[in-house]
Amino acid sequence: MFSIRSVLSISGSNAESINKAIHSDADVILVDLNNDVLDGYLSNDLSSALKSIFDLNRPLLLRINVNNLTYLTDSFASVCFDYFVGLVVEGIEVPQDVRDIDVALRKYEGTLNLQPGVIILFPEISSVEGLTAIDNILDSVDRIGAMFINRKQIASDFGRKQNLSVLNEYILSRAAVETRAKRIPWVLAEYDKNIQSELISISYNADALGVVVTSEAQVPGINSLFTPSTSEVE
Repeated sequence: MFSIRSVLSISGSNAESINKAIHSDADVILVDLNNDVLDGYLSNDLSSALKSIFDLNRPLLLRINVNNLTYLTDSFASVCFDYFVGLVVEGIEVPQDVRDIDVALRKYEGTLNLQPGVIILFPEISSVEGLTAIDNILDSVDRIGAMFINRKQIASDFGRKQNLSVLNEYILSRAAVETRAKRIPWVLAEYDKNIQSELISISYNADALGVVVTSEAQVPGINSLFTPSTSEVE
């Protein structure tokens, strides 16, 4: 699979930002199609912006909520085509969620005459239920490329009584252990303009593959930190 040290997340409602992302130093570009995007913006402008990234061989991921799977067959085929290599699906809580996504992706691949399984799935865990079910989720289908861990949303789901520093350690360590056991990597998905250095450090030490960022200014530092040394490569 392609390198995922840094993932630059941008909104699908901003074609200008998507076009600027072509020149990003991030390993992967992630276009978020949630919020108002799916309700009214799947258009030729978006299609052109996605194609411009695709034509330069930049790995492109699309992000939707698990409740929006119908858009895969209803709207995606006429706009997104085969311009993306993977789908990030937030809100995964049980193995059946992943199996439903796999079915939807197979229909999408069939519509465009793509090889079955060619689109990589990146489940995003954003709740306590999802965190405790990672083991079974990873066993549910064979197209999972990496697990995205939305630490902020999971911590919010716990409530505010816990020590946040301890909670962060637990969430990210739990993700690291579960994914390592299945030999599937994980990515810290923060979607904040200013990611806490503590979170990046914990993730790095817990063998995360990389980090989702929302600003190009964050990319060089993330790339530098998560680039393996010569000995690690060997």
